[in-house]
Amino acid sequence: MAPELDKDFELSNFLNEQQIILSFGHTNSNALQGREAFSHGYKLATHLMNAMPPIHHRDVSITGMALLDERVGVEIITDLLHVSSEMIKIIIKCKLLDNIYIISDSMSAAHLGDGEYELSNQKVIVKNNCARTLKGNLAGSLITMLDGVKNMVSIGIKLEHAIQFATYNQAKLLGLENNIGILKEGNMANILVLTKELEIKHVIFRGELIT
Repeated sequence: MAPELDKDFELSNFLNEQQIILSFGHTNSNALQGREAFSHGYKLATHLMNAMPPIHHRDVSITGMALLDERVGVEIITDLLHVSSEMIKIIIKCKLLDNIYIISDSMSAAHLGDGEYELSNQKVIVKNNCARTLKGNLAGSLITMLDGVKNMVSIGIKLEHAIQFATYNQAKLLGLENNIGILKEGNMANILVLTKELEIKHVIFRGELIT
């Protein structure tokens, strides 16, 4: 949600009572509004840096406040188009490792090649692994979660951290870490076995070898 539209934080107060995770995104909130939002339970940034105001030296906006507040987790679209490699490294330096989440933000054209597609009744042109609207705006990404992990490793992020950002952290956020997201006795055995080059070698789903 955009916190500046949450009048008197009535909706966030209701959602908190329902134990629904509050995430801010597609917002124009400034730093003060961001601070107020976090105090009312907004705890996650939807694709940080995208669809929110930039960080300015006189008003870091809700974007900068999310980097400073340890209560707030941040999603990153790791296609290296939505957020630059340098900014990803800045985010990782600012945030606790268990507060960072890789997301794909992929649209239906992912891995389908160049051509014309549709997203939310808008025509989207995919060219050179980039999806844009007719106005030139980015229209979601074209990566899988594994692509996102690979991209993180390619810019120098430790493999174990990239995997954590794509698996365990999400499970913990949802309170599911005792079922999924980590390899331990009693958890569901959904496992990708990868080569040293991070290509898929085997897929294990619910304990059964699929391929």
